[in-house]
Amino acid sequence: SRRRHTRFRNVTGVQTCALPICGALGLAAGPLLAGLASPGAAFAQASAGSVLRLATGEAGRQLAGGGWVLMMRHEQTVPGIGDPPNFRLDDCSTQRNLSESGRLRARRAGQAMREAGIVLSEVRAGRWCRTRDTAQLAFGQYEIWTALDSFFGSAERADAQRDAVLDFARAMSGPGNVMLVTHQVNITASLAVYPEMGEVVAARVEGGVLRPRLSFVPGSA
Repeated sequence: SRRRHTRFRNVTGVQTCALPICGALGLAAGPLLAGLASPGAAFAQASAGSVLRLATGEAGRQLAGGGWVLMMRHEQTVPGIGDPPNFRLDDCSTQRNLSESGRLRARRAGQAMREAGIVLSEVRAGRWCRTRDTAQLAFGQYEIWTALDSFFGSAERADAQRDAVLDFARAMSGPGNVMLVTHQVNITASLAVYPEMGEVVAARVEGGVLRPRLSFVPGSA
């Protein structure tokens, strides 16, 4: 049976693998790596070791000033990589979805962030059901943005989607933080960080580049 999500507003966006990790995942990395080699590429080529992993409460204190882009990988799923053959975006039953544990963790993540005082002015999610479910269970209201769609196995879309996220981050204004619920390949492409399921990576635009500065896993026990 199909599950319908009603609490979102569509945002017009650009459609977009990433880094050497793509090779390990069987993705064609050529186009993106060519972009990374470009001297003018506004891309945060940071190692995972440069991103501080914090408890959610401490992350809340660091994020209190606002102006952060928070990229969250969807919560834990049933076993698998990517999606089954011939899956459809309009039919959640054909996709790899959140596990029961993942649904519980998503609810817990939202509660933990609220308790930590993390203020979100906007929440966006890609069209895959596991990102939409994560956003809905954690935050309630969210907007669909196709730039956050998975491009697993379609590396030719990586540059455009990564650039859309960067352009969005550069245009941010106001005191709040923005939550982008997406997939590992998207976060790795934008921030050069390989997050676990349910991990949130917080980044800021510095010198025109979106740089990851800290991460936390709000849904963990």
